Amino acid sequence: MVSVTINERSEHQPIKSFRLRCHESHDNSMFEYLVSTLLTAATERGVKHLDIHMYDTLKSSVNSCVFCSINLVVLKLKGVSVNHFIPANLPSLRTLHLNRVQFIDDGQIVEILNACPVLEDLEMKDISITFWSDESDEDVKKLTNLIRADLTNVSRYGVYLDVLSNVEFLRLESMRICSSSSLNNQERMEMMKELLALPRISVTCGIYFE
Repeated sequence: MVSVTINERSEHQPIKSFRLRCHESHDNSMFEYLVSTLLTAATERGVKHLDIHMYDTLKSSVNSCVFCSINLVVLKLKGVSVNHFIPANLPSLRTLHLNRVQFIDDGQIVEILNACPVLEDLEMKDISITFWSDESDEDVKKLTNLIRADLTNVSRYGVYLDVLSNVEFLRLESMRICSSSSLNNQERMEMMKELLALPRISVTCGIYFE
């Protein structure tokens, strides 16, 4: 019924906000098709706020079109997997929350972050990666507009200090912190001082350089 309602809307009738909550397990193939149809329709109609929360043990696959939208301002995904991926393009995105999201490889995270030039609020919790690459073709660019970063248990993925150096609120838990190889020791020390000066919820966060 929901998919019919959305599809019957004219493409010239925008959808400002779309929120989907699923707290029960469903037949995977049929349910994923329905979700994909809904997300595609919402994206094509210029949705600005997208909030998807799936059943915790289901890990439904989401359409990668959610990472290629010039209109999205807020994107929140919880309990989903990203099995198919297209080049990310999120020029308007200001809020990105990824909670218990599974990616195929770590390069997808890098591409998504690099596709968000005006990102202000970043939350990544319990991210899992299926395949890890020992050599990354691309580093995360500095997120110059970032104000808030809340990162918890993002598997083996490293957090780069120069990416987070502008934040006003920073929360790290069960994380590995790295620095760009292009930084000299003095620049690393200055960046560490700036991060240590930020208000912290927990005093258990340590900063180390490899």
